[in-house]
Amino acid sequence: MTIGCLLKEGKDFLKSIAGESADFEALCLLEQCLKKDRTYIYLHSDKEADTVIENLYKEMLGRRKNGEPLQYILGEWEFFGRRFKVGKGVLIPRPETEEMVERALSYIKKLNKPLIVFDLCAGTGCIGISIAKEAPNSKVYLFEKYPDAFYYLKENISLHNAENAVPVLCDVLDGFESLKDIPIPDLIISNPPYIKRDELPGLQTEVQAEPATALDGGEDGLDFYKAFSQKWLPYLNDDGAFIFECAEEQPPIIAEREKNNFFCDTIKDIYGNMRFVCGSRKHENPSKLFSLNI
Repeated sequence: MTIGCLLKEGKDFLKSIAGESADFEALCLLEQCLKKDRTYIYLHSDKEADTVIENLYKEMLGRRKNGEPLQYILGEWEFFGRRFKVGKGVLIPRPETEEMVERALSYIKKLNKPLIVFDLCAGTGCIGISIAKEAPNSKVYLFEKYPDAFYYLKENISLHNAENAVPVLCDVLDGFESLKDIPIPDLIISNPPYIKRDELPGLQTEVQAEPATALDGGEDGLDFYKAFSQKWLPYLNDDGAFIFECAEEQPPIIAEREKNNFFCDTIKDIYGNMRFVCGSRKHENPSKLFSLNI
């Protein structure tokens, strides 16, 4: 079978599960099989693919049709201009989270000095590693509880040669006090589990293939934020700040919880959705600290 025929077969095969993304996903999988880019595929569409490639491609298509996320099959995914290793047991990086990284980097740039940054519930490390690479004078500690995710965290730190990124295996819910030999943070950032537990069964098949531990925010979706308030915020540097991603209805609730000790703001993402909550002890309008306009 030719490369072009393989691609067409893949597109048709995936339409039932991938819909409008079927063409893109079929192409991504064929690129992975051939270890060639799409330009090669289009220019050599009449070339015969050997049996090994054909069988591998069909095996990947079968995995995808059975609900396995495309990113897990590929073994990597792009985030903030870099490729990160991913696989079963770790949350897949989301493009909407890139905006939070951009806002954190804006904050760091405004301060114009090295910072101690904490990335809580780090998963692949895509958030913390991106910050470490873009702000090389700062030091980033990445906290992760689960061994499968921690494996990918360490792999990605090594992959990107992020010498100023430090992986820490710990349960974030235990709090900062349980740690030793780690300085207090100037900035805390996180994309924690925030989905309400009773909403998990209704998630799309691909999302349900990701670890529930990275999605399940407890009965009200706020388990992480409650622990953060009690066990992390008291140790934030007096001049420090925090920013988190959360579900659309959660930012006002979280901001209200912290208003007695912090100035808190909610931030809409570039699409107008309520997406982030941020806070600071000293700045009355913390959203300005994380504004994208410098």
